[in-house]
Parts: sequence; structure tokens; C-alpha cells
Amino acid sequence: MKNKLSIDWFPPGNTFKRKLGFIFCCTGIMTILNSGIAMAQSSVLLVSETRAEEAYGPGIEAEQMETMRIRAIVKEVEDEKILVESQSEETYCGEILLHTSDYDTRFVNGESGFRAELSDIKAGDVIYADIRTTVAESLPPQTTAEVIISQMPEGGSAPDYILTDAFEWQEDESWRLVSSSGTVYQVPKDCPVISYGMNELSSFRIISESNKLLVWLDEANTVQRIVKLPARWGLQVL
Repeated sequence: MKNKLSIDWFPPGNTFKRKLGFIFCCTGIMTILNSGIAMAQSSVLLVSETRAEEAYGPGIEAEQMETMRIRAIVKEVEDEKILVESQSEETYCGEILLHTSDYDTRFVNGESGFRAELSDIKAGDVIYADIRTTVAESLPPQTTAEVIISQMPEGGSAPDYILTDAFEWQEDESWRLVSSSGTVYQVPKDCPVISYGMNELSSFRIISESNKLLVWLDEANTVQRIVKLPARWGLQVL
């Protein structure tokens, strides 16, 4: 006699197994639905890119991390988060929540170039922030700030945030600085160089390829000050 293949999951007389199967099925369906909801809530939006940076993970160099610059008015500061109203129509305009941390974010005084603190930033302040272009679709949108420049002098220009491609000595004792985006900067031999966090002047010897720098320019696009930032950054999960 040929064996008959039953299409029933469980024998009709086994009530316990039928109930258990029903519970497993419902649990699986709920898991799928919850995963879908989580994916929808954590979906990301790529906004206008300006430059590529190498970074991710605490203490780990990585491949290509995009950032963009915004000018914004601070609305609220709380628990390592800064709620701002971005006024940068060319990149992002509107309310956005900036995440900060010791691993991810460097706070810089825009007037001196020295290290600043989150506690220096108050509601109503104008800041410049270099933020990652991967933005969580929420209300308001959220992203991580890599650099926040505060206390800029009135009428002053915010420094460029660059990744160094080359830094070459010239015969007139000046230096030629080339960013990863191809921008060339002329650096006078007496240009002050600051190592972030040291709050004191250093020398050109601390600058090399693949360094992250803040570069202040004058009206003639001559470099007036350079701040070398730490080489390693962290990655904050939104």
C-alpha cells in the first residue's frame, strides 16, 4: 500500500499540537510585521553631499563617510543632542536634531581655533556644523555632527573642513595644501597650526596625508590658521 501524504500540519486528533502550531504561526507573522515597522522607522535619506571623509567605528579608520556644512540657529541643547534650525538652503534648510558624543564630535571655538565644549553652546547661538549626510527620516530629521564650530566672530567666515591629500613644502618656505576634493590652499610659512585639544601652537610637522583639518582663510583665500583634528572618529547609531 502506498503511503498517503497528508496536507495537514498536525493530526486532527492532536489538539495540543494544533494550538502550538497556531501560536508559532502568529508569532512568526508578528515578527515579520515588527521587523517591517522597525525598518520603516530607521530608513535613511541621503541629502546633498559635499565631501568624503574616512571614518567609522571607535578607533577604526574606514571608507568614505559623507559630510555637509550647515549654518544653524540653536533651539535647544539637551543630553548630547542639539536641536537646530538650519538656514543653509544650498544643503539642508529646516529643523534638524544633531547627535554628538566624545567619539563622534569635535567642538571648536570659531574665533580662537581652540577646543570648545557642548556646554558652551546655548539656545539662540549661531553655529556651523559638518554633519553626516545619512539622515534618519523622523520628525525632526536626525543625524550625527562631526564638527561643530561655535562663537564665530561677527562677519567672520567659518573654516573649511577638509581631508588632506597632500601637504608639500615650497622653495619660498611656504606650503601647498591639497584637499581630497582637489582644492589647493597656499599656506604661509608663519601660519599658526593648532593640534585639537592641546590649545597651543604646534608645527607643520604634525600635518600629513589623510589628516582631517579645519582651515581658516582670509579675503584673498590665503590660509590664516589650521587646526588638526583627531584621525579617528566613532559611529553613532541613530
